[in-house]
Order: sequence, then C-alpha cells, then structure tokens
Amino acid sequence: MSEVMSTNRFPGSLLIRQTPSMRLGLIASAVFTLSGAVMFGWPSSFAGRIAALPAGVPAIYRYLAALFMLLFGGAYAWLAMQPWLARAFVVFGTLGKLAAFAGMTALWLGSQIEARTYFMVSGDLVFAAWFAMALRAPASRAMAGGVGQGAIHGAGE
Repeated sequence: MSEVMSTNRFPGSLLIRQTPSMRLGLIASAVFTLSGAVMFGWPSSFAGRIAALPAGVPAIYRYLAALFMLLFGGAYAWLAMQPWLARAFVVFGTLGKLAAFAGMTALWLGSQIEARTYFMVSGDLVFAAWFAMALRAPASRAMAGGVGQGAIHGAGE
C-alpha cells in the first residue's frame, strides 16, 4: 500500500511512497510511451505501419506528437527511479493517459482511425487506471520533519 505524507520542505505538497508495483507501472508506461513516440514520429516505419498510422502526416505534427511523447515517457522513466512520487506528477500522468485515450476514442467513434490504432492506444487506459490506484492511497499523516531519514524509514509512526 502506498504511504502519503505532507512535508514542510514542499509546503502543501503530498508525496506518495514508491512501491514495486508503481515502479513497474511507470517503467512499462515509459517503454509504451517512448514506443509511441517512435510510431508517431516515423509513421511510415515498421512500427508506424503496425499501428496503422497514416504516413502522409506533415513533419511539424509528427515532431510535436513525438516530442510530447518523449517528454511524458522520459518523465515516467525518471519517476520510476524516485523513492517518493509527487502526487501532482502522478495526477498529471493519469490525466495525460486519460486524455490520450479519450481523444483516440472520439477519433475511432468518428471513423477517423482504424481499430488497430485504437487497440494499440488502449494501453493508455490501463496505465491511467494503474496510476489512479496509487492516487487512492489515503493521506495518513503529516510529518513535521519533512522528507528525511525518519520519514523514509517510517520513524514517528
């Protein structure tokens, strides 16, 4: 179970203790998102063709889509290496994954993308749910000393 705390070092912020399950989710999401950057950045590549992405997309749109996916994928990889997660980052990642899935759902319902593309992006919904599980951790206690050795090792419980 995730443990949440408020710190004096970062007033008003909530931190979630990294768990093996969340670390795995973040690493898997980083790989998934960085793979998406390759597909959207080079839609005529083998990976882009597997996802049924249109090849004739102007370079500016390919660049921007790939850039945002690289930024999100890099952020997930960086978060996976942290002992504590800022709740705001997890919320931002969850909303990003939900927005990507919702947008692709709208495109699929409007027959603007193939079912294969929609299926490939459905992983975003899985990761959004995974991240949301970490957000369900209750704010159990405030630690007056901030993030330090006592907080990390559970002192003061």
